[in-house]
Amino acid sequence: CRALKLLMLLPPDGFNPMETFSQALLEHDPDVICLQEAIHDGESFYETLLPGYICLGKASAHVEYAMLFLVRESLAARANPIKLADSWDPYGYKHVVLACLQFAGDSVVIGSCHLAPFTAGSSERLNKVKVMLSHCHPEDKLLIAGDYNMRQAEDGDFETLGLSEAWKEAGSDKEKKFTFDS
Repeated sequence: CRALKLLMLLPPDGFNPMETFSQALLEHDPDVICLQEAIHDGESFYETLLPGYICLGKASAHVEYAMLFLVRESLAARANPIKLADSWDPYGYKHVVLACLQFAGDSVVIGSCHLAPFTAGSSERLNKVKVMLSHCHPEDKLLIAGDYNMRQAEDGDFETLGLSEAWKEAGSDKEKKFTFDS
């Protein structure tokens, strides 16, 4: 399986203009882009702003913005968006976008999420992750980017599902503990 470059980005507050943002993003030359808190109905806007990328899906989150999942055009033919049941969220928020990419027989499921906030959202977050996993085959490689809104006390629940946090896998540098600076 070849290496993929994944970029998950939450633009800083007040970051403008969009052209500067897109140029900075394109300098990273990612294969997959997971945008958090993007404008709704922005697929064609982002495809224009980010030439060479195709939007595979979007999802609503608990905030007024959407998540968009874009892949490099050359990978789009290998990507199969995974449709989650329309009724799986009683609040109408999908929170998750998933796609399976095929490389020489290997399947890589990549997704983006923006899960329920606050301590009270703990069980909902865990249930969403279980739904994501239910759409994967055991042999699939899995990478889910995004904002889990998890509390450290929840780590064990996710680890029992076979998942691990990127920060821990990267050596747990205390100077870079949070997603936005790691």
